Amino acid sequence: MTNVPPTPAHLGIRLKGGLRHHYVKVGSSGPPIVFLHGFLDSWRSFQAMFVRLGQKFQLFAYDQRGHGDSEPATDYAISDFAHDAVDFIERVVGSPAHLVGHSLGSIVAQRVAAARPDLVTKLVLIGGAPTAADHPGLRELQASLAEFTDVVPNEFVEAFQRSTVFAPISEDAIGTYIAESAKVSIGAWRGALSGLVEEPADSGERSIAVPTLILWGEEDGVFDRDAQRALAGNLPDHLAINYPQVGHAPQWEIPHRVADDIEKFLLAFPAKAAD
Repeated sequence: MTNVPPTPAHLGIRLKGGLRHHYVKVGSSGPPIVFLHGFLDSWRSFQAMFVRLGQKFQLFAYDQRGHGDSEPATDYAISDFAHDAVDFIERVVGSPAHLVGHSLGSIVAQRVAAARPDLVTKLVLIGGAPTAADHPGLRELQASLAEFTDVVPNEFVEAFQRSTVFAPISEDAIGTYIAESAKVSIGAWRGALSGLVEEPADSGERSIAVPTLILWGEEDGVFDRDAQRALAGNLPDHLAINYPQVGHAPQWEIPHRVADDIEKFLLAFPAKAAD
């Protein structure tokens, strides 16, 4: 197996929601994986895993609305993010895919799997929860944005991203993630936060039959152990792996271990046909 990082092809598509989305593609063969990043992140959130997963899978990672190099939106409801994901799978991938979501992306991935199980072969949820409706920490973050008018200061962006990790990562890596977050407008900050905390509380109560891998860092300061129990309760066909001494972003902190666990799950656990 080569350790040379694959070179992503940078592409774009205007989805049905009217926004042009930037995405990257790695590889041309193997089962497809679609990656959904978290709040303020971009496709680069998963880049450290591409060298491993790109050996056996075809990888697609797009910048969600208002994030990375995709166009900003006026609407950031979780349902809007989910509609984007469905359209992306149907029009870009063109077949059912494995769906990997982190944080915000994990919630979006669950909505897609619940509504369109025919499009999701297997599901991987990293640092996730059934919902972030009325999440107290995110409500506090939402309130703190009130002091800013036109832009979110770089030092605020940096402090936020550094607060999400526990295990040490390189300054080059965290610098990349901070730079990607700095692209997000204050409107997208506010809109995406509102979409998360104002989602109907019962949105995360629907059972999902798709085989699912739950990955969680035990030092996650965003979604706690209770959230993981609630998540598992909605997933009758799941495998859960907890990482000691790891925070909210395992794919940043221990990318090789996470990629290994994802690969083993996707290859070893047979998918069930959608009803």
